Amino acid sequence: MLKNKLFQVRDSGTNISVLCIEVDLSVTSTFEYQILRRAGYGDQKLIIYVPLVDNSNTSTYDPHSHHNRTRILSHKYIIEKWNDLKSGSVIDVEYILGETSEEKHFE
Repeated sequence: MLKNKLFQVRDSGTNISVLCIEVDLSVTSTFEYQILRRAGYGDQKLIIYVPLVDNSNTSTYDPHSHHNRTRILSHKYIIEKWNDLKSGSVIDVEYILGETSEEKHFE
């Protein structure tokens, strides 16, 4: 099954929109399962992270394949908190790391 949520990711000097897609093959249809397996996705639940700010083709399910702290840490946080997060949530990396005492709000 595929579920998507939109987030605003914030960090020092950073404000990006991100689409995340949960891929859970344990509850998907046979057709979706076959397509995703052929694309190389395993049986584990994944969160695909798609920045909506550039054309650099940086979509990935692996947080460690990003090339900056904002994307790495926000992706990890989204994976950990997926069930608690609502579409439209602000993911504040500075707050998550304890660098600020107040969370940023949606802009």
